[in-house]
Amino acid sequence: MSKAFLKKYKEVSSEDELTELNLSKKYIPDIDADVLNGWGQLRIVIKVENLSVEQHKKLR
Repeated sequence: MSKAFLKKYKEVSSEDELTELNLSKKYIPDIDADVLNGWGQLRIVIKVENLSVEQHKKLR
């Protein structure tokens, strides 16, 4: 299905640059409270060193 979608999309929007990701080969962490809080802190320019040990480990 994804190949059919990409083929049609490229026909319609040939100027766009697409990047395909094989998510089955990537590590995707569980998104829990530590991850959400860590993302929020990083978004407001909190340094990585100031994250909790659990947040840092999960956001690597």
